[in-house]
Amino acid sequence: MNRHITILISPTGEEFYEAYGPMTKDRSEATLFHTNERTIGAPWRFGNQEPFWASEIEAAAAARREYRGWTFRHEPQTVEN
Repeated sequence: MNRHITILISPTGEEFYEAYGPMTKDRSEATLFHTNERTIGAPWRFGNQEPFWASEIEAAAAARREYRGWTFRHEPQTVEN
């Protein structure tokens, strides 16, 4: 099974791990994602989802402003069955 973690990189080059809730500096707290077409793109944290409701549209716009200049990379992870 293909899995990965996502590393979020601030405009200053500081790295964080994507996690449920707040991002973290602790690799052991990183969320392990199933690798597929939905998870391999930019993190939703960055506001890249397709919002529908007005509140979702506002939240996505706020996230895009907050994370402007951030980048990311995915690192494959070995998962034993």
